[in-house]
Amino acid sequence: MRLRNVSVLTVLLFGLSGLVSLSWYTGRNRRRRSSHQEHLHLLWKERLVCDASHTGR
Repeated sequence: MRLRNVSVLTVLLFGLSGLVSLSWYTGRNRRRRSSHQEHLHLLWKERLVCDASHTGR
Protein backbone atom coordinates (compact mmCIF):
# COMPACT_ATOMS: atom_id res chain seq x y z
CA MET A 1 0.00 0.00 0.00
CA ARG A 2 2.87 2.34 0.77
CA LEU A 3 4.36 1.94 -2.72
CA ARG A 4 1.00 2.84 -4.26
CA ASN A 5 0.80 6.07 -2.22
CA VAL A 6 4.31 7.04 -3.31
CA SER A 7 3.41 6.36 -6.95
CA VAL A 8 0.27 8.49 -6.72
CA LEU A 9 2.23 11.28 -5.05
CA THR A 10 4.93 11.11 -7.74
CA VAL A 11 2.35 11.34 -10.52
CA LEU A 12 0.68 14.31 -8.83
CA LEU A 13 4.00 16.12 -8.41
CA PHE A 14 4.96 15.57 -12.04
CA GLY A 15 1.52 16.73 -13.16
CA LEU A 16 1.72 19.85 -11.01
CA SER A 17 5.21 20.71 -12.25
CA GLY A 18 3.98 20.24 -15.82
CA LEU A 19 1.11 22.66 -15.26
CA VAL A 20 3.42 25.26 -13.73
CA SER A 21 5.85 24.91 -16.65
CA LEU A 22 3.06 25.23 -19.17
CA SER A 23 1.62 28.36 -17.56
CA TRP A 24 5.09 29.94 -17.38
CA TYR A 25 5.73 29.13 -21.03
CA THR A 26 2.42 30.54 -22.27
CA GLY A 27 2.85 33.68 -20.16
CA ARG A 28 6.33 34.24 -21.56
CA ASN A 29 5.14 33.78 -25.14
CA ARG A 30 2.21 36.13 -24.59
CA ARG A 31 4.56 38.90 -23.38
CA ARG A 32 6.94 38.29 -26.28
CA ARG A 33 4.12 38.38 -28.85
CA SER A 34 2.77 41.60 -27.36
CA SER A 35 6.19 43.24 -27.53
CA HIS A 36 6.65 42.06 -31.11
CA GLN A 37 3.26 43.48 -32.15
CA GLU A 38 4.07 46.86 -30.59
CA HIS A 39 7.38 46.95 -32.45
CA LEU A 40 5.70 46.15 -35.78
CA HIS A 41 3.09 48.83 -35.15
CA LEU A 42 5.78 51.45 -34.52
CA LEU A 43 7.63 50.42 -37.68
CA TRP A 44 4.40 50.64 -39.67
CA LYS A 45 3.68 54.15 -38.34
CA GLU A 46 7.24 55.22 -39.12
CA ARG A 47 6.91 53.88 -42.65
CA LEU A 48 3.68 55.84 -43.17
CA VAL A 49 5.37 59.05 -42.05
CA CYS A 50 8.34 58.43 -44.36
CA ASP A 51 6.09 57.63 -47.32
CA ALA A 52 3.98 60.71 -46.72
CA SER A 53 7.04 62.96 -46.58
CA HIS A 54 8.42 61.56 -49.83
CA THR A 55 5.17 61.86 -51.75
CA GLY A 56 4.45 65.39 -50.57
CA ARG A 57 1.19 64.58 -48.77
